[in-house]
Amino acid sequence: MKKNLLKSVFVTLALAFTAIAAQAQCYIIGNNNKWFTNEAGAELQPTAEKGVYEGNVEFTTSYYFFVTTKLTEEPNDWDGLLPYRYGPANIDTRDITYNTPAQMVPTTAEFTDSYQIADLGTHKIRVDFNANTVTVDGTYPEHIYMFGTNKQPGEEWKPNEPSATLNRVDGTSTYTGKVEVTGSGFAIYTKLADTWDELSQNRWIVNGEVVPNTELPLKQATDISSTISRMGTYQVTYNHGKKTIEFYDETYSPEPETTKYIYFIGNQNGWKTNVCFAKIPETRKGVYEGNVNFEVGYFAIGTKLGVTADDWGTFNAHRFCPYTDGESLDACCDLLLYNYNEGAGRTGSFQIEKGYEGEYPVYINLNEMNLKFGYKVETSITNIASTSANVANYYDLTGRNLGTKKPAKGLYIKGGKKVVVK
Repeated sequence: MKKNLLKSVFVTLALAFTAIAAQAQCYIIGNNNKWFTNEAGAELQPTAEKGVYEGNVEFTTSYYFFVTTKLTEEPNDWDGLLPYRYGPANIDTRDITYNTPAQMVPTTAEFTDSYQIADLGTHKIRVDFNANTVTVDGTYPEHIYMFGTNKQPGEEWKPNEPSATLNRVDGTSTYTGKVEVTGSGFAIYTKLADTWDELSQNRWIVNGEVVPNTELPLKQATDISSTISRMGTYQVTYNHGKKTIEFYDETYSPEPETTKYIYFIGNQNGWKTNVCFAKIPETRKGVYEGNVNFEVGYFAIGTKLGVTADDWGTFNAHRFCPYTDGESLDACCDLLLYNYNEGAGRTGSFQIEKGYEGEYPVYINLNEMNLKFGYKVETSITNIASTSANVANYYDLTGRNLGTKKPAKGLYIKGGKKVVVK
């Protein structure tokens, strides 16, 4: 009896120590862009201070990460990982400020966001479960540089000769400066270099045309530029952590849109609801069409944007969804649309899978509630034709849909053919 009792005590102690050992771990997931629940991107090591872990973490192609104290057996067991996962409390606290402890809370099923860092490379991360904080070491650039804001189309840009310089606000990841814009194309660089190959590794652009007085998401691009149609002097604010930029002019007053649009938001613009990565106009009542350039990822559509970046109430009230969440789209697809409805489970998004990214003619008919893709546009001036047999739109030579109204004099595409408007 005593022998069995002693054995039972040893088993209990062994299980207790095993449980403690299992909890005494700290993993980073997401830094290598492999979002699996059974595979860590890095493991932090315990320090002399109980409950505190540190380690160097390499960020390769991802700017995001979260913390977990345990991995799962299966690669996509997100429910099983949830009790051990830690991250930011809300969307406003996900951007890491280097060398400053950020709040860390247990993740909930309602909010599963990750932290965002400003730069790729190797960073030392410290996780303190006593203070519930995570700290990322890093060094901010001294300045942020803009090229092209003073150049006309065709004028040469030269390395190491920026058109404007933004200066860092002490203690933040924000840079600001007054910029006179006289050219319609520009790019943002986080470092200067002697050659364009070196510069391009640190090049960012606005994903779409600049809308003044609006915080706009940026994306990396080595061979295309941002576009801005309104010339003038702006107070430009760049956020290195969030990778956003704003062109502010207190004299700016947006012209009311007389045309209705379908707006596209998603991975391409950081899921901000007050800006879009593309929009197509209404060409006749209830019918919208135009060319859209899609990247790999998810997107949603609606007829009205939100007032703020996180105004899902407004966007969802005017949103249209597929029957199945994550519906994959590619050339010549044709599917039914549904009004956004949480009660009916109509809350999903569309998906562009790897290999199907590119520019497509998109036709949306809200009278019949359907969405169609035409053939993928292979060049800027071929295969550009309306997906509606009843409407012939004009396109400029870059493939931009100008609608059915006769444009100014020049060379255009109509009905898939070149036409001259005199």
